[in-house]
Amino acid sequence: MPTSLTVPLAIAVILLVATIAFVIIAPRLPKAIRVVASLILVLLGLFCGYGVVASGEPGDYHVVWQVGYAVLFLACLAAIVRLVVVRQRHHS
Repeated sequence: MPTSLTVPLAIAVILLVATIAFVIIAPRLPKAIRVVASLILVLLGLFCGYGVVASGEPGDYHVVWQVGYAVLFLACLAAIVRLVVVRQRHHS
């Protein structure tokens, strides 16, 4: 795997882990943080959606780019839904 692909893949894995963390901790986040995180994830999701559709990345690994964009797009979508449609836990 070329070095030019290693760095973006590492960044993609970090972003994927961050979106999974948002999904897990969503009920514990204050509403303001959920709104800001949702807006950031919408922007990232739009970028990834565009990347899936118009992936003109050079080289033999363009399929890896498309799959990476698609996985990040779906992770962003799941995290946004979870952040928006979260039920706050009430401790009794």
